[in-house]
Amino acid sequence: VKTGTKYYTPILPPAMAVLEKYHYHLPRFSQQAYNRLLKCIGVLIGTKKNLSSHIARYTFATTVLLAHEVPIESVSKMMGHTRIQITQVYAKILNSSVEKQAERLANIL
Repeated sequence: VKTGTKYYTPILPPAMAVLEKYHYHLPRFSQQAYNRLLKCIGVLIGTKKNLSSHIARYTFATTVLLAHEVPIESVSKMMGHTRIQITQVYAKILNSSVEKQAERLANIL
C-alpha cells in the first residue's frame, strides 16, 4: 500500500493451515492494534525485543527468506519494494549464506 507496488507472496503450508482452520476469515486489525498485540505477545514470551510490524517484516525477510537462500529479487518482490536497493538496505546479508556460497564455490573449483 505504501509504495503502490504490487507484491506477490506465496502462502506457505503452515499459514494455509491457519487460513483453512478459520475458513479464510481472519480478524482484521489496524496497524496500531496489530503492533499493540505484538507488544503483548512480547511481554507474554518474555522477550526484551520491541516487537512491531516492521520488525516482523524484517525478521521474515532475514530469517525466513534470506536465511533459506531465497534470491534477493524474489525477496524484493515479496516485500513489495520498488527497487532491489531498498531490499538490500532492509535485509542484512547473513554470514551463514555467505559461508554456504563459499562452500559451493569450493566444491565447483
